[in-house]
Amino acid sequence: MESLGMLVADGLINMDIVDKTLGSFATTAWEKSKGMFLDIREQHSDPFAGEYYQWLAEGIDERMKKNPRKPFYVKG
Repeated sequence: MESLGMLVADGLINMDIVDKTLGSFATTAWEKSKGMFLDIREQHSDPFAGEYYQWLAEGIDERMKKNPRKPFYVKG
């Protein structure tokens, strides 16, 4: 997820594609692993651990809240 976040941040992959394909997976996985990354940042003095992953997950979460979408198979 960190690498994917870097690719999106650098504009090499479109956020819409990631949102549609991995959106809820990315946000759920971040919530489950967030504590680990925060511990790494604090205990190992590495403020960059998971920074792109966090940015990606929080960005997708914000997009999903502002513009919830219906599954493609739901008409209307």
